[in-house]
Amino acid sequence: MKITIEQLQKSITYLAQAIQNRPDGDLYIPIFERLEEEIQMRRSTINTRSRIGMIASHSSTHNELRKTAA
Repeated sequence: MKITIEQLQKSITYLAQAIQNRPDGDLYIPIFERLEEEIQMRRSTINTRSRIGMIASHSSTHNELRKTAA
């Protein structure tokens, strides 16, 4: 089962509150930072895939136009 970005966001929110409210909250900062990195990495992957899709779509449209013109 793959953990979703939404689940990671819920976890980081919960963890942020725990860090603020617990006297030993600073101990959890490395986990918070790791969750932040994971969320950012996944968002970056989604953005990259979106750009790839747009370029591929543009390329296939461009190829169709060349075939029609020939």
